[in-house]
Amino acid sequence: MKRIFQTILKPGQQLDENLLDQREKDFIADFIGNAHIFGFDGQNCTWKETEEMLLITFVEKEDIDKIIELEIKTGSTPDVFTDITNEVINGKYDTSILGYAEEKMIIEFHQYKEIFVDADDILDKINEVGINSITENDKRILRGEEMKSPLLDSE
Repeated sequence: MKRIFQTILKPGQQLDENLLDQREKDFIADFIGNAHIFGFDGQNCTWKETEEMLLITFVEKEDIDKIIELEIKTGSTPDVFTDITNEVINGKYDTSILGYAEEKMIIEFHQYKEIFVDADDILDKINEVGINSITENDKRILRGEEMKSPLLDSE
């Protein structure tokens, strides 16, 4: 199952592409092309030019392992990817750090939940966070109903 990962890309993190075959180069291009990458000032995403970038991606854990393997292969310091899936599902992820990209990523997280979150995940959420943590959309998932848009939801 796809999960949600984030990392902070630091300046100067370049892979030596001469050490990669075409399949590996294509894998990296697809990985980057499918990720959400935003300027990051250390606290929030920003339109301003920044040295650091916040990367959020929806991939299998094996894809993260492959990226780390390729970073090591090329002598680059591996990025530290944090799995934020449970925080997103449990409503504990602080979207305010996303700044100008907050609304876009709220929609992306909503679409992820529509595809990947089921009643078992909501029951796990209740066990981990408590019954008072469930949202109207969580109740909809438990009933097998379609979720409401997060932009129209007054939760």
